[in-house]
Amino acid sequence: MSTEDAPAATLHTMVRCAIAATCARHFCRSAETSALYASTREEWRAVASDIAAEMGDALPPALNAAAVAACLMAEGDADTAARELAAVHGRSVAEWLRVRGE
Repeated sequence: MSTEDAPAATLHTMVRCAIAATCARHFCRSAETSALYASTREEWRAVASDIAAEMGDALPPALNAAAVAACLMAEGDADTAARELAAVHGRSVAEWLRVRGE
């Protein structure tokens, strides 16, 4: 991995951990576990599917953002996934990353 790749890898890891943590806070254990290990399109789609299956139609905003972020990760779009997760907390991505990193 080159040093140019490092920021993207870090963002990917932060998004993965945020999705898993959000699932854990809402007791979506299957989705939490899936998010920790997802790496392929199918695995990320399974995370979103697990969230829907475990929570039904009444998703809290943070969990809905996690499901959307998982779909974005399935498309390889960690940048937009991070924006989705940050927006639900009323933060910019930079602020969200700073808070997540503390």
